[in-house]
Amino acid sequence: MSMTALLFGFAMIDNLLLLFINIYNIITLSDLEIDLMNVRQACNKLNQTFLPEVALHVMLTVFFIFNNNWFIFILNVVLDLWFAYKYFKRQPGQLGIYDPLEINNRRNIKANMRSWCLDVAANVTVSEINVPIGSVSIIKPLNVAFFGSDLFSMHILEHLHKLFINDKSRIKHLEVVTTVSSSNTVMHGAEKLQLITHTWSNIDSLISKSSVQFDLGILASFGQLLPKKLIESFPLGIINVHPSLLPRWRGSSPLIYTIASGDKIGGVSIMDIRPKHFDIGSILMQQSFPLSTNITMSELLKMTASIGCSLLTTVLEDPIKARQNAQEQSLSGVTYAHKLNKYAFYIDWCNHTIEDIDRLYRALNGIANLRTSFRQKPVRLKLLTLINDQNIIDNLNVISSQPGTAIYNKSLECICIRCKNGWIGIQKLAYRKLMYARDFQNGYISKTDRFVFDSIHNPLFDHIYDRRLPS
Repeated sequence: MSMTALLFGFAMIDNLLLLFINIYNIITLSDLEIDLMNVRQACNKLNQTFLPEVALHVMLTVFFIFNNNWFIFILNVVLDLWFAYKYFKRQPGQLGIYDPLEINNRRNIKANMRSWCLDVAANVTVSEINVPIGSVSIIKPLNVAFFGSDLFSMHILEHLHKLFINDKSRIKHLEVVTTVSSSNTVMHGAEKLQLITHTWSNIDSLISKSSVQFDLGILASFGQLLPKKLIESFPLGIINVHPSLLPRWRGSSPLIYTIASGDKIGGVSIMDIRPKHFDIGSILMQQSFPLSTNITMSELLKMTASIGCSLLTTVLEDPIKARQNAQEQSLSGVTYAHKLNKYAFYIDWCNHTIEDIDRLYRALNGIANLRTSFRQKPVRLKLLTLINDQNIIDNLNVISSQPGTAIYNKSLECICIRCKNGWIGIQKLAYRKLMYARDFQNGYISKTDRFVFDSIHNPLFDHIYDRRLPS
């Protein structure tokens, strides 16, 4: 149970006790009015409830701080001060504020009864005000539909499944929506977890044929725009676990762009899904973290998935409160991580620096190989290495300064290729077949006077060069 739900429970108990005291006092005055008890007995009963009533009022005042209901909080503070004033003005020796000499008057009896009737109405109103605090407990545990398709999605789904299995107070029911693909990680993962799975092409079945009414949708790296009708079918909406510090790197490839652009800070955002546009919704939670200079895609994916799971757990404790505290994204600093095409893997030897190539290599680690071209045929660069020996670099510079030039270095056992500002080493590559650098040297480089790879424009860097953050 969340802290918010506990506070709501305590506030409701507090209200009920105050209602009980007020009704008890009204009955006592009614008995006094019709002479069912004498004035001293009535005052003793009323005075016995005074201090508990004050204590309950003070507790209720504190609850309003947690509810951020400052107007009602201020009114309660004024009331508490009035109670304190009356208590310190009481007759010496009295337990409470009611004096037998003053209360034995029909006019005073009626005035006190009106006061407590107003208290009853006020406490009922306070109960209504407090309902939003605890409304999350009404919808918990949640029926959740998860939308995802790739490895990042699978990390989030596995976390949700653990909550579903081990913590029924949070997730009561879990189903999966994914795209149809033979390489779909989530499709295979959901089958292993024995979860009901729907395909995106048959999304209507999620609403029409499911045995439950879903409360919340959770999306992670899904790659499809959700229609307004679908979003509105979830009472708590649909939220997205996005592995970047929005509004930076909106879109389908935030991890790749984060590394390829050389960002020093990464992050994860839990955001609200809105129709027609990707990643523009308000931020429910967000966390940043520093990035090492040599971080790879697999490392960043694991980091963001872990943080995303942690943030998601917090949001699921009270999704209504998280949505109430959501902040709209800044209009400045918006960048887009566009979907990659095949040319995003190619090296532009004339324009790419050593740093560009190294970042792109790490950004595509585990996803795809860097590529170049020789005689208009693709060459996949499998194993990249940085050249740090200055003597070797000086010797290479003497031989050629033309970008794309490939020279085999026996001591490094790699093919050294000239780029915009230096040389990069390739130890393994695939041209027609997979081979090591020495084999490529013997089969191709040694048979030409000067071996030069083609320089192919990479559109990914069009989105990166002018969007890099200052160091």
